[in-house]
Amino acid sequence: MLRGIDLTVEEGETVALLGRSGSGKSTLLKAVNGVVALAGGEIWFEGRRTAEWDPIRLRRRMGYVIQDAGLFPHWTVEANVGLVPRLEEWKPAAVAQRVRFLLQAVGLPAEEFRRRRPRELSGGQKQRVGIARALAADPPLLLMDEPFAALDPITRFDLQRQFLELRRTVRQTALFVTHDVREALMLGSRVALLKDGELDVVLPAAEFVHARTTEARAFLASLEER
Repeated sequence: MLRGIDLTVEEGETVALLGRSGSGKSTLLKAVNGVVALAGGEIWFEGRRTAEWDPIRLRRRMGYVIQDAGLFPHWTVEANVGLVPRLEEWKPAAVAQRVRFLLQAVGLPAEEFRRRRPRELSGGQKQRVGIARALAADPPLLLMDEPFAALDPITRFDLQRQFLELRRTVRQTALFVTHDVREALMLGSRVALLKDGELDVVLPAAEFVHARTTEARAFLASLEER
């Protein structure tokens, strides 16, 4: 259960939602996306309450990336990435151009990968396709729920670096859920630490290392143990 969350996400920034399992990180992400109904309070997106949006329109305005990418197994990479633009009735040429651009941006050249199916991809490649799909319709907000958590350390680090480069390229606003303080500090422009459904502290990443709350110190202590 979330309680007393007061958080503003500025355009172009990545806020890392950090916390232990069960702290409310994923629940907050789902609430923003309209998947979890609010018992109280309100969430504003593009100048109006999310409760005022048509749920389908709201979700199409937000890209969503999950751990296993959630690709349609019988569709090609090109079809998976182009899904939302097609639903939004983009012209075929515009969809194809966007797919090519994004596959290149995530390190999967279109001519080599666009006709492949998910079973022909590695775990890291699937996650890259998932990110490209989330960005396909150029949504104002990208929601990422521990997208790299299931990957091996080398692939994970590679995708973290790729995400940083992608962020510089497309300048997307993002909420990034993680339980890894290193990842939060690497990818977040700010870190919002949750504990038991509440915000414990919200600080710029460069200042989070000096946070003095008990929960923040517990996370930072894990840096010293590695």
